[in-house]
Amino acid sequence: MLLTLIAIFTSVFYLFRAPKIRHWNIVACYLICLFCAWTGLVLSPDVFPPVVLKTVGGTLVLISLVVFLFDFLIEIFQKIRYAYLSKFKLLPPLALYLMEICRAVETLASKKTGALLILERKNKLESHTNGGMPFDAEVKADILIALFQLTSPVHDGAILIAGDRIKRVKTILPLATKAGLPPDIGTRHRSAIGITERTDAVALVVSEERGQISVGFKGSLVKASSQKEFLKLLRSAMRGRKIDLEAV
Repeated sequence: MLLTLIAIFTSVFYLFRAPKIRHWNIVACYLICLFCAWTGLVLSPDVFPPVVLKTVGGTLVLISLVVFLFDFLIEIFQKIRYAYLSKFKLLPPLALYLMEICRAVETLASKKTGALLILERKNKLESHTNGGMPFDAEVKADILIALFQLTSPVHDGAILIAGDRIKRVKTILPLATKAGLPPDIGTRHRSAIGITERTDAVALVVSEERGQISVGFKGSLVKASSQKEFLKLLRSAMRGRKIDLEAV
């Protein structure tokens, strides 16, 4: 009975942690195998003698604990490594297309030119957007800056980016649905929150009133008060990590 309770507790606890792990398919297979093996043993008391049940049950529990401990240590190591690299400015450079996006966003912010860029991650964005124009070009800072100029016919709406390609311009996004947003928040910011509520995309917003850069991810929109904070937020969001600086 004790082994059964430990196995159930470990499996359930690990299941709730699983979405935070990159290799979810491996975790799912592991849990299914563990559940099937344990169920087979429990439902066959006449086939397997008690000593076999205890030995196999104890082994399954040990495997569960070892896998959990290994994942926990890996997660701690990654956090320590990221903090160490951040402190000494040894983080690997961003991908070239992300560097182009950063340069464009910072230039637009310095000129107080409003902009909204949506960076696709795993979820496809077509079913969550309306209107817009198909567009296919390499992600370059000069192109992005030109598209958001007031003289550009496509400066309104959002630009969708998938990988290192600009896929769509002048796109209409769903507005935020959550309550408690500041009453003075603009359409760009509400759209950034709206699309990140529904998908795992990353939203970059430039306010035309203040030239303020904000990063949106998982329904949160966070202001970046400096270039360093902007890069930190972008790195975290693109890696699927929580962004937790000053929220809008």
